[in-house]
Amino acid sequence: AKLSDGFSGKLIQRWSVGDVVLHWCAAVPCIILILSGFVIGAGKVWLAPMMTPAHFHSLVYASVLFHNIFAIPFIIAAVILMVKWSRNQLPESGDGKWFLALGGYINLAQTQAPDAGFANAGEKAFFWTFTIFGLALVVTGLLLLFPGLFGTLSKNGALLALIIHICSAIILGAFSVVHIYMGAVMSEGGMENMLSGKCDETGRNKTITSGTPRFRVRTSRKPLRLRSPKRS
Repeated sequence: AKLSDGFSGKLIQRWSVGDVVLHWCAAVPCIILILSGFVIGAGKVWLAPMMTPAHFHSLVYASVLFHNIFAIPFIIAAVILMVKWSRNQLPESGDGKWFLALGGYINLAQTQAPDAGFANAGEKAFFWTFTIFGLALVVTGLLLLFPGLFGTLSKNGALLALIIHICSAIILGAFSVVHIYMGAVMSEGGMENMLSGKCDETGRNKTITSGTPRFRVRTSRKPLRLRSPKRS
């Protein structure tokens, strides 16, 4: 997707340096946990047939090691992110219109993309999915990693924690794939935004278009209103 009038060349700070660092401190361990968790949970079905038993055993051993090591930095960064960013992710009256219009990603004979404040309804949906299922992963992960941390954990309790952990991981993993695709591929300048924390000024009041999908980049905590482009 591309900005209809291109970039203005003037950058505006949307995320602080601290927010950018926090995002990647949670994102990198999260990706490692998803990949290592996939090997641990589904590797026997998908990967074992493609390698020798010795190589598969080594891969699983390394995955378990990485999973346990990167769980701690993920927990710390994720919890801080959840608390720090929650105030900008609260539901607003315009969120329903955003969902009804599918965020402007699909052309529904609209003249402009749905309006949104600092975060649109799609971003809020991912944030709360990350928060709810991320906390479920944190709690169950700690129970499985340190079974004596919260007292004696019964066999049934451990099994229930494992089931919740796996289900939460599948849901969060699926949402994360969509999140990465939307940020890195669908949104022009999206990846640069999360590397530098800056957005192009054009995103303040221009619709982003590429064929039929339409959406926009927000650069202010205040609600922004879009204006239809003037016709020559």
